[in-house]
Amino acid sequence: MSDLPEELPAGAFLASMPWWVVLSSGDGADAGPGFLVLDADGSTCLAVFTDEDLAQRFVEAVGFEGGPLPVDTPRQFVSLSRRLPSFCEYAAFDPPPHVGARARWVVPIREVLAALEVADREAREGERDGNE
Repeated sequence: MSDLPEELPAGAFLASMPWWVVLSSGDGADAGPGFLVLDADGSTCLAVFTDEDLAQRFVEAVGFEGGPLPVDTPRQFVSLSRRLPSFCEYAAFDPPPHVGARARWVVPIREVLAALEVADREAREGERDGNE
């Protein structure tokens, strides 16, 4: 039996991992690899994709020099978020490659991190309970 609720609270969404971010190839002389960030409603957002194909199609449509990188676990996303510039405060899930189109969800990164912390804790507790 699933532990998922019958209905999600208003304004909530479910996006199971893995997620994908787009890593630049960093082929500039001084530029190292970085993550694709976008402007959404005047805020800087990390582009996060719920499907590798969506990420690859975005890269191809905009001609971005880079490719999808899987984020398999909450801990990996937490680690990745520590490398973002301080002005990148949001995650844009499944952004389209068209200017003016809207991402499926735009969520403050701090809220994504809080939700992932809860999910990670629950997963560790479930593993511990299963080993007893």
